[in-house]
Amino acid sequence: MFPIALPALRERSGDIPLLTHFFVQKHAARLARRIEAVEGGSIRRLMQYTWPGNVRELENVIERALILGSTPVLSIGPDLLGIEEHNPMPAAPQAAAERAPLSPSADSIRFSANISSGFCAGFIGSSKEVTAVPSDWD
Repeated sequence: MFPIALPALRERSGDIPLLTHFFVQKHAARLARRIEAVEGGSIRRLMQYTWPGNVRELENVIERALILGSTPVLSIGPDLLGIEEHNPMPAAPQAAAERAPLSPSADSIRFSANISSGFCAGFIGSSKEVTAVPSDWD
C-alpha cells in the first residue's frame, strides 16, 4: 500500500465543479432523476464553502439535494450546507434546548424506504434493515 497525500477539499475549490458533476451523475442515475444542469449559484456556493469534512461530505450534500429537489436544474441552497447566504462559514451549532425536534414526514420515510429497498447505511457503512412499520409513519 502506498500513502497518497491530498490537500483537504477546502484547499482544492477548483475540483468542486468536477466532483459535483460526477456525484450528480452517479446519484441521479441511482435515484432515477433527470438532471440537466446544476444551478450556477449552487456551484459558486459549494466553491465558497469552507469544507470542514472531506469529499464524502460534498457527496452527501449532492445526494441530499437530489432527494429533496424536484426540478431538472439542481439547486443547492445554503440550508443544505448549514450556512447563512451572506456568510460562507458553517452556522454555529445551537444548544440542544434551542433545536427543534426532527420529525420526518410519513411521505419522506416512505420515499426513502422505497428507493433504498428497505436498507440504509449503518454507522460504519454496513447495511441495516429499516425496521419502521407503517404505523410509525403517522
